Amino acid sequence: MTGHNFARAADIPHDVPVTIAFGDNDRILPAPRFQVRDYAPDHARWEVLWRCGHAPMWDVPPLTIQLIRETAARARTP
Repeated sequence: MTGHNFARAADIPHDVPVTIAFGDNDRILPAPRFQVRDYAPDHARWEVLWRCGHAPMWDVPPLTIQLIRETAARARTP
């Protein structure tokens, strides 16, 4: 998450599930410069995707689908 672009992320209500995923080989938004948890909501799930670059939907499609489904399921579960 990059500074001012996500300055209001902390305002996301706790009942709205958030998953933030980064590829461990992301050359566009590399750690630690861009993977700053300080800007994420406290309740965010943080995932580092192994053997993945900047586009998880291409690099690890099944895992990307799984993360989206898990996040959506948390929205339906009180």
